[in-house]
Amino acid sequence: MTSLPSSSDNDLPDTFYKEGRNCWQKGRADKAAILIDCAAYYRALYHALSNAEHSVFILGWDIDGRIELLRGKEAEGLEVPPRLFDLIRWKAEENPDLKIYLNRWNYSIFYMKERDPFSGLKWDWQFPDNVYFCSDYKVPFLGCHHQKIITVDDKIAFCGGMDIALGRWDKRQHHVHMPERTDPPGAFQPSGQHDYNPYHDIQMVLAGKDMRIFSELVRQRWKRGSGYDAIPIREKGEHESASLPKAVKKDFSDIEFAVSRTMPKTHKTERVQEILQGYIDEISRAEKFIYIENQYATCEDIARALNKRLKEKPDLHVLVVSCHKPRGIIERKAMWTGRVKFTDIAGKDVPASRFAITYPICGENGDTTTIHIHSKIMIVDDKILRVGSTNLNRRSMGFDTECDVSLKANNKATRSRIADIRSDLIREHTGREIEDIEKIINGGESLDILLEHQEHSRQHLNRANDEEFRHEKFAHFAQKIGDTATPPIISNFPAKQVIFTAVILGLLVFALWSLFGPTIAELFNKDKLTALVESAKGSVWGPFMIIGIYVLSGIVFFPIMALNLITAIVFGPLWGLIYGLLGSLASAAFSYGIGRVIGQKTVNFFHSATEKVRQYADRGGILGMTLIRMVPIAPYTLVNLAFGITGVSFLSYMISTGFGLLPGIFAKAMLGGAIGELFENPEPKVIFYTVASILLWIGIIWATHRFYNHYKHKIKS
Repeated sequence: MTSLPSSSDNDLPDTFYKEGRNCWQKGRADKAAILIDCAAYYRALYHALSNAEHSVFILGWDIDGRIELLRGKEAEGLEVPPRLFDLIRWKAEENPDLKIYLNRWNYSIFYMKERDPFSGLKWDWQFPDNVYFCSDYKVPFLGCHHQKIITVDDKIAFCGGMDIALGRWDKRQHHVHMPERTDPPGAFQPSGQHDYNPYHDIQMVLAGKDMRIFSELVRQRWKRGSGYDAIPIREKGEHESASLPKAVKKDFSDIEFAVSRTMPKTHKTERVQEILQGYIDEISRAEKFIYIENQYATCEDIARALNKRLKEKPDLHVLVVSCHKPRGIIERKAMWTGRVKFTDIAGKDVPASRFAITYPICGENGDTTTIHIHSKIMIVDDKILRVGSTNLNRRSMGFDTECDVSLKANNKATRSRIADIRSDLIREHTGREIEDIEKIINGGESLDILLEHQEHSRQHLNRANDEEFRHEKFAHFAQKIGDTATPPIISNFPAKQVIFTAVILGLLVFALWSLFGPTIAELFNKDKLTALVESAKGSVWGPFMIIGIYVLSGIVFFPIMALNLITAIVFGPLWGLIYGLLGSLASAAFSYGIGRVIGQKTVNFFHSATEKVRQYADRGGILGMTLIRMVPIAPYTLVNLAFGITGVSFLSYMISTGFGLLPGIFAKAMLGGAIGELFENPEPKVIFYTVASILLWIGIIWATHRFYNHYKHKIKS
C-alpha cells in the first residue's frame, strides 16, 4: 500500500529517495543528458555501440535489427554501418572479445504487425558466437517486459521510453511529412517501406562508475530470461573514466540519480512497486508546476496524488501532454475510458485553469496531424526530473516490468537546467519562446494561456475532450484484460487460468469417455479409432467428439500423425485440415496444462525433452518452438508436457504449435483426402492427385528436416 510523505517547502532532503520504498538503488552520474526524440537517441546509440569494448546489453520491448540508426545525409559515407543488424555483426566480428546480449520480450500476438517475425532466427543464424539472443517470456500471462535499458561497457546506460522498433524515429520538428520517417514492414504487411505519423519520445543517457546499477539489472533479467549467466560486471578500476557518446551534449554533471522498478509477482519473484511510490512521493513535493508527458493516464493512485497536491497548493498547476485518440478497440475501451476517470479524479474541485490533459498537433502546407506521444517524463518544479518506461496506467504500476530514473537537483545550476528542459519541451509543443513560457509558469498564470495557438508556430497543444469514451460498453472487461495492476486471476505462474480450464475440461472429457464409452485400451487401435471418427462424422456433436478423441489420444501417446491422417481420410481435405488443427491444439493445451501442474519436480524424468525445448524456446522464441513442432524430435505428448514443465509462455506455445503443425497437417489432409477418394473412385486423375499428395508430404518432411538441422547447428554453436 502506497503512502504520502509529509510535505515541505524546502529542497529535497538527502534521504528523500529510500531504497526499498521509492527506489531500488541510488547512485551518482558523472554526466547525464536528456535525448529528445528518436533521431537524437539513435544517433547517440550508434556512436556508443560503435565504440563498445567489453559488453553490450540491449533490453527492450522490441529489438528490430532492420532499423536504421542514422538516416538521410548522416548515413552517407560511413565506415560503420547504420543499420542495427549490420552494426552489431560488424562490431562482433571486429572485436571477438566483445560480448553482446540482446534480450527482447517474447511478444503478444496482438503486436505481430509491429514486429519482424523472423528476428530471432536472424540473430541466431547470421551472427558470430559472441552475440547472444534471448526471447524473454518470463512474465505473467497477459503481462509484458516493458523495460528499455541499454548498457555499454558497464559505464554508459540508456533508460527511458524508446525501443529500437518500427515507427519510432523522428526529429523534434515533427514535420507532417518527412522522407526519412519510413520503416520496413511488420508481420503480414506488404513489402516495401512504410510511412508513419510524427512520433515523440524521450530517453536518458548517463555515464559513470555507478552505471553498475543498470549493469546489475540487465544481468538479472538475462539470467532469468535465458537461464544462464552473462559476462560478469567489470571491476570498478577498469572503467573509472566515463564519457557520454559522441554527438551528445551533457545536461548535468555529478548528479544524484535513483533507479526505480515495477516487477510483477511470479512464482519466483515478489511484486515490486517502487515506481508507483516514487511518483506519489515526488508529486507530494510539488509547489508551482508539474509537467508530465505520457502515452496513457489511467492510474487512479496517481490521479488522487495529483488532486491532493493541487488542493494543498493553490498556486500549483499541472500540465499533462498525452495522445489524442486511441489506437484500436482495446485502447479505446481500457485506456481512454480509464483516462476519463483519471481526469475526473485529478481535476475534482480544481479549476480547469490549473489542470489540463492535452495533445499536440502539427500543421504545414494545409495538412494537419496529431503527434503520437510515447514519452514518459515528469518534471516537478525545478527539483525532480523523472524519465523511464512507465506509462501512467495501472499495468505499469504492478503488472509489467518497468524501469525509471529520477534526477534530483542538488545545486542551483542543476535546478536551472531542469527548468530549461521543461520549458524547452513546452516550446516544442506550443511554439512559444522559452522566456515567455517561464514567465507564464513563474507568474502562476492560467494553463489556457499556454494552450493559445501561436500564429507563427506549426505545433500547438489542444485540451483533450474524452467525453465520447465515458460510457464505452465492456470497458470493465477490457480494463481487466488490457490495463490491470494484477493478473486477471491471481497466479504464481503464467497462464494459470488457461491451464486450469484446460485441465478441468480434459479431465471431464476423460471421465465421460471412461463412464460411457469403450475403455481406453480398447479404443485406441487404428481400426476402432477409424470407426469412432466415422461415427463422429454423422453426429451433430461431431466436432466436440473429434476434439475429445484428440485429447484422449494424447493421454495414451497415440501417434498424432496417424490420427491426423485418419481424420483427413474420413472428413476429406478441408474439414480434415480444420479438425486436425483444432484437435491437435486442444491436445497440446491439455498436455501443456498437465506439464505446468506437475512442474519442475519431473524435470529429471523428462530431462532430454525439457532441455531441448528450453534451449529452443530461450534462444529461438516463437520460431524456435515452431521448428520443434515441424520435426518430431520426440512423441507429440512428451513435447507438450516438456513445454508445460519448462514454463514457456502459453500464448507463444500455442502460436508456435499452430504454425509448426500447419504444414504437416495440410499435407496429411491432402493425402488423406486423396486416399479416401481413391478407395471410392480409382481414376487416373485421382491416382495422380494421391501421388502428388505423397510427394508434397515427402517434400515438406525433407524441407523441415533440412531447416531444422541448420537451425540445430546454429543453436549448438
